[in-house]
This record gives sequence, C-alpha cells and structure tokens, in this order.
Amino acid sequence: MGNNNYKKIIILLSVLAVGIITITVILALKDDGGDKPKGGKQNPTASVAPDAPQPGTLMMLTGIDLDSSAIYAVELESGEEHAYIFTGGSDIRTKSNRVISAAMLKKGNIARIQADDEGKIKTLIGSDEVWTYKNNSNLRIYPETGRIDMGSNTYRFGSAMKVLNDGEFVSVDSLEMDGTDMVDIYGIDNFIYLIKVVSGHGYLTLTNNEDFLGGTIYYGIGKSTDVTENLKVMLSEGEHEITVENNGCTATAVIKISNNEETAFDLEGYGPEPVEYGEVSFKITPDGSLLYIDGVRTNYNEPVSLTLGFHEIEAELGGYTGYKGSITVGTEGLSKSIALSPAPVQVSDDILYDDPDDEDFFEDPEDDNEGSDTATDNWSSNVGYTDIPDNTSNGPDDEDIEVVDGDRPSGGSSNNSGKTNNDGSGNITVTGDNGDVDDENGTYGEMTIYCSENTQIYINDAYKGRITNGSLTIPKPVGTIELKLVKEGYVTKKYTLTMDTEEENSIFRFPEMTPEN
Repeated sequence: MGNNNYKKIIILLSVLAVGIITITVILALKDDGGDKPKGGKQNPTASVAPDAPQPGTLMMLTGIDLDSSAIYAVELESGEEHAYIFTGGSDIRTKSNRVISAAMLKKGNIARIQADDEGKIKTLIGSDEVWTYKNNSNLRIYPETGRIDMGSNTYRFGSAMKVLNDGEFVSVDSLEMDGTDMVDIYGIDNFIYLIKVVSGHGYLTLTNNEDFLGGTIYYGIGKSTDVTENLKVMLSEGEHEITVENNGCTATAVIKISNNEETAFDLEGYGPEPVEYGEVSFKITPDGSLLYIDGVRTNYNEPVSLTLGFHEIEAELGGYTGYKGSITVGTEGLSKSIALSPAPVQVSDDILYDDPDDEDFFEDPEDDNEGSDTATDNWSSNVGYTDIPDNTSNGPDDEDIEVVDGDRPSGGSSNNSGKTNNDGSGNITVTGDNGDVDDENGTYGEMTIYCSENTQIYINDAYKGRITNGSLTIPKPVGTIELKLVKEGYVTKKYTLTMDTEEENSIFRFPEMTPEN
C-alpha cells in the first residue's frame, strides 16, 4: 500500500514539472517576438508612436513688412491677430521643406508659425494641410449663414476667412460669382479660409455722351441697356467689344477693363458734328506689341487718325514691362516711337504650398474615388498652362547647333569652345565646375540665344521673350531645362539642356526655324 502511494506522488510531480516547462516555453516564445510582423525585426527599447503634428500654430499671413522685419498673421482657429519679427535665424520653408526668404512670402499664405516669448519667429513652414481649387467662377456664397457651395460640395467659412483682391483684403460681398469674377479657393478639411481673386471686374462709363442719351449700349453676348447720363456698366476684367447707337450714329470699340477700375469710353467724334483729326505714326518694338489709345485697342500698322488734342496711350506685350504715356495730336500729325523692355521674372503667389514638384499638387482633396476621372480631371483642368503648338520636333538632325560656354565674344561667330555633348535627340549637355550660383533664383550669369527673328523662347514652358535683332539674352538657369523655340507657321523645336557653371555666361546658336509643310 505504501509503494502505491509513493508511485502516485512520483507521477503527479512528473506531470506538474512537464506543465511548468510547457508554460515557460510558451511565454518565452511570446516575449521573443510573437507579435512582430513576418520577417520583421524588433527593438526591445523602441516604442511605436503616432506621427507627431507639425510644430507651431496654423495661421494666415496678413502682412509682410521687409523694412521692419515684421510679419503679421491671424490664427485660423481663433481669429486672433499677431505680430512677429523674423531674423537671420528664422527657419522659413515651403510645405515641401524648401528653404525660402521672407521676401518670397505673400499675403494669404497659410503656414504653421512657431515663435519664442519675445515674438521672434523660430519656424514658419507652409502647411501641407491646405487644398486648392483653381479658377472658379460659379460659386454660391451665403455670407449670412457662412456657407459656400461648389458644385455638389458644401463648405463652411473658416473663422478667419478672408477675400484677397489685387493684393488687398476686401469684403466677401464685393465678389461677383455669376461668371464675372474668377477666383482660387484655399481650405483645410471642410472649411474655406481664403478666396483669392484671379480675374476680377471693373466698370465702363461713357464720356461726351450727349448725342447718345436715350440710345442703347450693347456689350457681352446679347446684353444691352439704355444710355443714361451717369451710366456705369459692370464688366469682367479683360477686353470687351462695345457698341453705342442712337439716331443713326454708331460708336464701336474694343475696351480694356481693369480690375477694380473705371474705364471711360469717350464718344466724342462719334456724333453727327464734324470733328478734326490728325494722323499719328507709331513704331513699337518688339513686333506684336499691343497699343491702347484712351483705353481702346488700336491697330497701328498704318498711321492712326485721332481727334486733335490730348490722348493717353499704353503699349504692352507678354514678358515685357508695359508703357504708359500721352500724346497731343495736332493738324500737322505726329510720330511716336516706343521700345518695351523685358520684364523681371515673377515669383509664384502660392510658393508656400503650390509646389509643382509635389506629387499631390494635381490631386483633388475631396475626391476619395481612386480611378475616377470626373472629379479629379475637372479640378486639375482648371490649372493654366502655356499653349505651345503641338508640332514639336526634337531636332536630332540639328547637328550644326553651336554652344559656347563662356563670356560672350565681342563680335563675330562662336568658336565652339564650350564642353558640349549632343546625343542626337536634342539633348545637349554643357559641363563644367560649379561656380557661385544665385540659389534664390536658380540662375548663374547670362544665357544668350541666337535664332530666327521673332522666335519665341520658352524654358520649362515659361515664356522668356522673343528673338529681336537676332538674339535674346536672359538670366542663365542652372541644371536641366527644356528649351522650346516657337514661331507661328514654323515647326516648334525642343531641346533638353543640362548646364553647370564653369563660366558665367553661355551662348547658344540654333539653326534657322523650319517652315511647316
């Protein structure tokens, strides 16, 4: 009997030992990474935490004073206004982490700002939370309820929502969203914080209109109204053909309407009374420039007949600084010469968060349907691009292109002294050691281009000017660019150029443009 009890105790202890061993092994395996992903590695000292939010307070810039190094901003959440000081130690960046200077900031930019107790900015970083809708003209705005409808989507006014028109903040009531004004919308989540007018509206008035009172003025498509003494017609920014009629007298002109301005159509000389005129000959360079006399676009290929006396004139051309002046016309006539100068390169208004290198730049933030073409395509199609003829040639046969990387010679032809490589596909590489580069503008020295007269030059689809007197000189970009040569009636040529900075200036001599078949 004693032996049986002894055996039972031995068996019980054995089973208990096996159980303890099994439990220990299971716990050891679990602690050794039982929860880690397949094929993964585990660091016992690391802990997984959610992504940290961007530092600073979300604000909209309402003013930048470079002279006093001051930046003014309003909190988007509370609407509270602040004044800050930026210093050489302030870290100012776009949402894609590109360092910029305070001079590149604009009113309406939305960023996260972090400052010390003295109000000095430590960091100012463009917000990657901002979405944008471009070129809208048919919004429905309800200021009394703080609601905005865009298509089938409904948004709310942000607590600090502002309307920016021509660099100034204005009332939302000043918008004409019946197809007259064109605006860009900026928001976060379901709230809109900025409406920026891209193309606004102005007003047309009539002067010297005594002979047309009681008549009719025609404007737009199928629109008309009676001519009264103090008539003022609201029109969208741009050019409009205007016709005024009364008792057999007709006055017709193309009138240029400017944003937030009144433009007068002078009806003197259109009435029944005879009026004296003098002829004015205009010579305006570059070719293709537009001429406005008293606000009316005028063809100046032949001498222009104008009423005697004082006239305001304007000349303009894309890529050039416009001209404004006046002339006094007499019976003996007049000659007037105008030469437009190339305009400086402009900085994008939306540099803080409209970054073309951002892969999400053309995505509709409200479109959750992957693969759907409707919402995203409708949104991204609002973004404007330079219209270049679709007859582009990469020019692999243009072996006679000459590239000179160095100071421009005082005269004569190029000596081909630069280090170049043409791979036969229009790709040209100009090599050299790095020099001092203008980081802010991404340029170094000058770039002179020789080609057929009146050829338009585009770099990365941005218009730079046209060939005048055989050449065009512009700031020399650094890195890889796409250069296009465009001339009406000729085949568009495209070249890819990669340029370093061994020498300050570069010269490119391209073959004459090829006529279209």
